[in-house]
Amino acid sequence: MIPFVLAIILAWDPSATPPPVSGYRLKYGTQPGVYTVVQDAGTATQTEVTGLAPGTYYFAAFAYNDAGESAASNEVQYVQAEPIPTPTPTPAGPTAEASRLAVAPNEVFQAIVRNGPGNTTDWVTLALIEDPITVERDYWKYLTNARTIPPTGITDATLTFSTPVPGTYELRFYANNDFILIARSGPIIVATVPTPTPTQGPRAVTVKTKHMPGEQVNITAPASVNGKAFQTWTGDTGALANPQSNQTTLTVPTSLDVEVEATY
Repeated sequence: MIPFVLAIILAWDPSATPPPVSGYRLKYGTQPGVYTVVQDAGTATQTEVTGLAPGTYYFAAFAYNDAGESAASNEVQYVQAEPIPTPTPTPAGPTAEASRLAVAPNEVFQAIVRNGPGNTTDWVTLALIEDPITVERDYWKYLTNARTIPPTGITDATLTFSTPVPGTYELRFYANNDFILIARSGPIIVATVPTPTPTQGPRAVTVKTKHMPGEQVNITAPASVNGKAFQTWTGDTGALANPQSNQTTLTVPTSLDVEVEATY
């Protein structure tokens, strides 16, 4: 039976019949008119009753003085219901999750396991998601974050793994040195992030010094800002001795106007 603590307060009108009242008694029991419990309220006209087990109770008040006790008041019936038990919380099950879900090869991330069964030989592995059996040879640990068995069981742990070659992996939480799978993580994508190829458009070369028609002027392509190699000159390349050389000569035309750009 579940312990049930409840207080009820019973009150009555003061006795109006002389002689004076010395006090009041509350009596109750589980049958009408049969009172097995007596509770003295003193001169108060109410009292508190606690500790009633589930069932039906009958209450009556009595006044008393030196001459004796009065007849019973009207009887009150009260039903103490069965208590509603507090549900026992369901323990959380084992979980496994990765601190990062997208990593590059040979990067370090954390494997977080919680609510394990607490066996000393519970273990965690990183495995290809499409392979339900094979354990990556270099990617398993006990909950000590090593291949050392702890002296006592561990239920929660944070382990570190470095990622293998590109692929889609998952963490698997196994129990008791066996392939009893108790939790697995979501997919962990191991992929090489491509380095973006820098782009560089043409760079203009302006000959600012005044030259005479027919004069040859040495020009050099500007240095690349992102390490890309010079490709060719574009524009009025007919005035150039060699459009494919980053250092060449330009013959000033009779119009005195010429524009060339170096591309990379």
